[in-house]
Amino acid sequence: MVEVSISTMVYLNTAPSVAVERILSKGYRSVELSYDNLLYGRYDELAELLEVVETISRYSVRYFSVHLPYDTVGGTETSIATALSRVSRWVKALDRVDVEHYVVHLPRLPRSEESLALATRFLEGLLEVTGGSYIAIENTPSTSLLGAYPEDILKVIEEVGSEALVACVDVGHANISRVTLRRFHDVLGTRIISLHLHDNDGLSDEHAMPGTRSLDLDELTEFIFLTKPRVAVFEVACRDHQRCDHVVTDIRRIALRILPL
Repeated sequence: MVEVSISTMVYLNTAPSVAVERILSKGYRSVELSYDNLLYGRYDELAELLEVVETISRYSVRYFSVHLPYDTVGGTETSIATALSRVSRWVKALDRVDVEHYVVHLPRLPRSEESLALATRFLEGLLEVTGGSYIAIENTPSTSLLGAYPEDILKVIEEVGSEALVACVDVGHANISRVTLRRFHDVLGTRIISLHLHDNDGLSDEHAMPGTRSLDLDELTEFIFLTKPRVAVFEVACRDHQRCDHVVTDIRRIALRILPL
């Protein structure tokens, strides 16, 4: 059975702790904290993370994952050190709850051996900071960057050599990069523990509901059946609270269609 989770991005204009509360209060028991709520809302990061912990602690949560900040992970040693310091503060703030996995982007680097070496050092630092928790590397939509192709992700996992390094396949990003979902399955196999589910027009990262743009739902359903990830996170963006409540309800209907529940 694949666990159904919702990203706090579904209430994008809301403080992360409030978004978590709204999702869990509607009967869901799995949630992913999205960095985008903090990025667009400009809230106090550490204060909000502590509020998220308080909210999670009030519910019987089955699966809690965290999408770490990605805007400071550049292509230099200095930016990587800054990013790791920031992650360390996040991990300490969240240490009262169980985080099943952290989602990360690789540093924004072109595909090259030099980039691979830098990305390897970044991931080694992350493993040290998170204490060996699962770290799921997410594919990027840009084929000019390291991480768009499953081969990139596999190579960096093998370079680091830790079983705690796994993969999160973002199907919306794959739709933009034109990399087939079957290719991700064939290359990464059981290393895929998480999916980010959202749709787009194949050009921009819209984070629309699956089945409302150009994503092939039959291909997605087959991919999920083959991959059998631990969790499928609906990463649908919404900004109007009344409409967002309907989106959260609609996710159940879509999940019944595409997930082996």
